[in-house]
Order: sequence, then C-alpha cells, then structure tokens
Amino acid sequence: MSERSDDKANNARKVEKLASERMALFGAAGANAGRTAAVQARLTAIEHELDECFHAVREQRASLFPAITRNRNCPGGRFA
Repeated sequence: MSERSDDKANNARKVEKLASERMALFGAAGANAGRTAAVQARLTAIEHELDECFHAVREQRASLFPAITRNRNCPGGRFA
C-alpha cells in the first residue's frame, strides 16, 4: 500500500471514530441541555480535529489534480 493510500485510510478511520464519538456525546447529553463544560470542551476539540482531517483530504485531492487546482483562477475560468 502506498503512503498516500495509508494516509487516506488513516484519515477515513479517524473521521469515522471522531464522528462516532461526537454523536455519542450529543446523544448522551441530550439536544443541548445536559452538556457539561468537559463535554463541551471535548466536542469543540472533536470539531477542530474533524476540520483538520477534512483539510488533509482537500490537500490530498489537490495533489492528485494539480492542473485543476493551479488553473482554477486563470482568466476566463478555464481549466487546463
């Protein structure tokens, strides 16, 4: 397996784990009434980690399609 494939799989597993934990925290706390400061802090940390994961996915995709990424802002909006 290539390094890129490993990164993609690791990222997918991390997103799945974080999303699952996030849902469990929301479910345990109710809609919004039962959240403690610790639960809220963890939810904030999860949101930050998910943002980082999705940013990594966007970077991976950009490296796969550099011509599209590079030419997206060219005059006329044309792709190379």
